[in-house]
Amino acid sequence: MDVKKESDLEPLCSCASLTYGDARKLLARPSGMTYDQLLAETGAGQTCTACLLNMEYFCSSEGAAAAATGLVTDANLKAQERRSLKRRLYDWLDTVFPLIAFNRTNFIPILCGPDIETNLRVTNHKLLFKEGHNPPFKIRYAIRNAAGGLLKRNTALLGVGEELNVPVSTFLDPPEEGQPFSIGMVEIDRFGKFPGNRGTTRPQVEILSKDGSSAVHSQASNSPGDIWFTAQNRTDEERLFVIVLNASHADLEFSIAYPFSPLGVAADSLKEKQGTLAGKGAYVHEVTGIAPDELVYSLRAQIGHAAKVMLLCATPDLSRISVDHP
Repeated sequence: MDVKKESDLEPLCSCASLTYGDARKLLARPSGMTYDQLLAETGAGQTCTACLLNMEYFCSSEGAAAAATGLVTDANLKAQERRSLKRRLYDWLDTVFPLIAFNRTNFIPILCGPDIETNLRVTNHKLLFKEGHNPPFKIRYAIRNAAGGLLKRNTALLGVGEELNVPVSTFLDPPEEGQPFSIGMVEIDRFGKFPGNRGTTRPQVEILSKDGSSAVHSQASNSPGDIWFTAQNRTDEERLFVIVLNASHADLEFSIAYPFSPLGVAADSLKEKQGTLAGKGAYVHEVTGIAPDELVYSLRAQIGHAAKVMLLCATPDLSRISVDHP
């Protein structure tokens, strides 16, 4: 009984203060509850989203756990019967094939300039996960300049509870005259010794500027096609930049166009920047020339193959910088 109580108290979604015990009670209600209904009713999985895969696995496997403890209701049994063929196939595959650890390549930008530094940070803390849910990791990273030239390649072993901090901007040349900063990118691969939980080692890019700092977790590349951003027109208060990181060794054809209405209708004053970016290269474009009456506008980036597109917001003097991704 003590083990069951301990399990019930463990957090399933820390952002929504939802424990495994809370979720079990909701799933065992006579009316039954689907995965989507659980998210909607509790607000779980809607803030940092790191728990979504664990939530989905929990909901799909809870039927079997409930059957073992006698908590199955008629409504839950009917819900199990209504599962799609695809869902049932996945459940069967989970019983046949073992879990494996796999790599997902991530990309972050590098900014280098007067009073501007960029760090790559990776931590391997278990956070709120159970003991043994975060394996030791091999972290492999490659630092490149704007033209895609390799500046540094390294591999680090990251044990449980350890951290990696690499001052990646020190490898870039200073910006050319008239440019706000120089740009590059880091390509990061993570290889777990055994399967673990999503999120325990997601790399972060940290940008330090004169009056502040900004950080955001890395992501895989965007798929080919259109990527949209919506922004407020505050040219007196901030500068906006679009960053493109080429995930491939092949040249990338891209375009950046603005302003559009928030519904995607092109303005009469539409501006478009087209270009070709070298393999594994990085590019930054400053958004300028937005008419004062365009209080809110959208921006479209088009990429011909896999690439990472990000948005950079800064004060006019670049003393504070914020970075984000779609």
